[in-house]
Amino acid sequence: MIVFIRGRWIKQNEATVPINDSAFLLGDGIFETFRFENNNIPFLDKHLDRLFTSVEQLRYNFKYNYSHLENIIFQIIEKNKLESGIIRIIVSRGNLKALNFRKSTTPNLYVLVKNLPDPVALPVKIMLLPASEFNQREGNNILKTLYLPRLIPFQSQTSIGRTYS
Repeated sequence: MIVFIRGRWIKQNEATVPINDSAFLLGDGIFETFRFENNNIPFLDKHLDRLFTSVEQLRYNFKYNYSHLENIIFQIIEKNKLESGIIRIIVSRGNLKALNFRKSTTPNLYVLVKNLPDPVALPVKIMLLPASEFNQREGNNILKTLYLPRLIPFQSQTSIGRTYS
């Protein structure tokens, strides 16, 4: 597969991610995944609107505009000669220096594509478990990786000149 990594088209098996990329280190980024079938991408405008709203809210200095990113999406489908598949867009905060969130960096863009998985053979067996064994209110079974609620107030305070040690 051919992917779009930080401004370049490259074979997927040759792609690299910088070790200090915020998405790699901290899961700090914007992640958008959508499906396409028969060269049609349902709700592409809504996916891109959500992505660009997130870019704006996180105050990323993102160098791509809506039409440029849309063009990259259609190019990745064409370059890989796919009619159906899944596209994953990742916009990271960028390469961090000593985990410093205060310093503005250039966001990294990753656009990946893969084939749709083969349909599941029928019949499918499912297992039902009592909800009492998975009490999500206690948080025992939830992986908590959402940094956004902590980052936005921090960014707001630093943008008005407040500093933290």
